[in-house]
Amino acid sequence: GVPGDVSKGCQGRVDLARNRARAVKLGDWLDGAAPTCVAIGAAHLLGPQGIVELLRAQHYKLRQL
Repeated sequence: GVPGDVSKGCQGRVDLARNRARAVKLGDWLDGAAPTCVAIGAAHLLGPQGIVELLRAQHYKLRQL
């Protein structure tokens, strides 16, 4: 995992509302028939409001490549 102090520092620089909107859009893409690969900036991945946790909350299974 990411150390808590690093995660908290990055969250202040990331627009959390944008993360939530992107997670919904990504969910639409992931629900499509084609396999999907997504690249996202590292700061958007961290913490409980990061894209990874938001997608997991929507019951998606994610894996790092």
